[in-house]
Amino acid sequence: MRFTLTRIHQFEDSMFGVLVIGDLTFWTLERAWVGNEPRISCVPEGFYHLTPHDSAVHPDTFALEGETVSHWPTDGIARNVILLHPANKVEELSGCIAIGESYHWFEGRPFLQKSKPSTDQVLEKLRSHPDNNYLTIEREIG
Repeated sequence: MRFTLTRIHQFEDSMFGVLVIGDLTFWTLERAWVGNEPRISCVPEGFYHLTPHDSAVHPDTFALEGETVSHWPTDGIARNVILLHPANKVEELSGCIAIGESYHWFEGRPFLQKSKPSTDQVLEKLRSHPDNNYLTIEREIG
């Protein structure tokens, strides 16, 4: 399956986008672009393979691979273990991508809503084709 994430709003420390999967649409939350710095920046726009990932902290999810990102630590590749997982605030992310139903402002900060059920919906789609999932990340921000 092919998915598209279009980044549409950048704030000081966060980035919101729209994830389209067939007829389903979700909001995404990432860290802002900070030169692809590990753990503090979103990943670059590009084409990524989504690989099944399982760990104690983030079980049964998917990781991005491609461009400047590897699933696990790899010599010569700065970014690794970039996952799709639930989160409501950017502080809960270390370069990963959170998925939600919508976002609003909470205590003066952007806040992703219904992240867990939305992420579960996306992961269910991905699990139906675990070896053939691709994500294109593009930028619509001027």
